[in-house]
Amino acid sequence: MTFQHWEQFYQQFPIYLEKLPYHRYICESLLTGDLNHLPNCLLYGPKGFPYEILIEYSISKYFNTSFPIQKRYPVWNQSLPYTETNYYFCIDTEHPEFPKEIDGLVEFIKSIVQTKCIHLTRHIILLKNMDQIAHRKNSFYFRVLLERFSQNVLFINTTHHIQMIEAPLLSRMTSYRVPLPKKDDLIAILYDLCPSLSSIPDTRNLCLCLFHLPNGDFSTLHYPPIVELKKKKMTTLELRQLCYKIFQYQISVREVIQDCLNLLDQDEQRHHWIVESVSIEHRSILSDPVKKYYYIEWILHHFQTLFVK
Repeated sequence: MTFQHWEQFYQQFPIYLEKLPYHRYICESLLTGDLNHLPNCLLYGPKGFPYEILIEYSISKYFNTSFPIQKRYPVWNQSLPYTETNYYFCIDTEHPEFPKEIDGLVEFIKSIVQTKCIHLTRHIILLKNMDQIAHRKNSFYFRVLLERFSQNVLFINTTHHIQMIEAPLLSRMTSYRVPLPKKDDLIAILYDLCPSLSSIPDTRNLCLCLFHLPNGDFSTLHYPPIVELKKKKMTTLELRQLCYKIFQYQISVREVIQDCLNLLDQDEQRHHWIVESVSIEHRSILSDPVKKYYYIEWILHHFQTLFVK
């Protein structure tokens, strides 16, 4: 796994966007007209396309500034890590150090609103993975937040789990579905990045392909290093290290369960794992999203207990 081709794709994104007509349409539609009257918006869809790059390029075009946009990475009040630019702020709610309660985000937004924006008449905040804080019990609170700061802040939100966001909250945003690239478009991009490419991926997950492009290993696993789970009995520390790496790549509980399922060859074992894991996934859905890390560790440990001697 390497960031070499990811960085190349990022730097030359305007060129590759021309190979993706629908994504170019979203980019052009995202910011149009007077900034003071733009509605809050939501980008959603399956994992596999870098929403944040699409949004960053759209912002650079809107303000006629260079791309990529220069970034800084401060931590507000020693508790909330975020990305800062001259044109927008970016907050990732799946960051391991992100506050567990929405109150921290509200206070952060207050501090932004109270500071005059140098370049813009209205602040722009990119909120990644908003389902982590806008689910169930926080839905009403988040609606109030959007309405309270709508005159001062434009929220551009992203999610891979739109079903976790309630209808009243969705109605307050303009939604754009971001699909995975078409197979032909994806292959054209990969061959441009790596002309010596010898195998064609079975997946349309662009992010996964970019990470594994150098060795041509286009595994269908969401996190390929998870294969180590079946090779040997891991210690508690080793399992936690693996769990933390999976968590950093923002892989969901369901995807970890699917990866474990793909490690099993025998139908009997696969059926056993489905039966065992479905209750864990159900509990994780009902649980607070901040506990995702612990459910992933539970899954890894349970898999080894059942299938690794």
